[in-house]
Amino acid sequence: MAEADYPWLPLVDVLSHLGVPDGSANAEAAEAARVAAAAYVQRLRPDLIGPQGYVADDAIRHGAVLVAARLYARRGSPVGVASFGEFGASVPRLDPDAERLLGVGRYAGPQVG
Repeated sequence: MAEADYPWLPLVDVLSHLGVPDGSANAEAAEAARVAAAAYVQRLRPDLIGPQGYVADDAIRHGAVLVAARLYARRGSPVGVASFGEFGASVPRLDPDAERLLGVGRYAGPQVG
């Protein structure tokens, strides 16, 4: 993954938000989260693609940083978010973040037929 993949979302912004020093062992995980978040935001907002590439304002950029931070934080719960109901703990079939990124499950687009 290279910074040039999504220049509108610099890794330094994600690292700064997370408080992760550049060059640390966690910077690689932050870069993976940055790339996934940028791809997801571009899929959500294709209207921001212009002749010079993707044009994200400060709000879009910060929103993408927040998505990257959430994905980065998910390293601690790789099997998904456990919920607790009246019958005890349950783990969803597919992690909600994975569903969102893949566009499946409750995040799938409308289909006909």
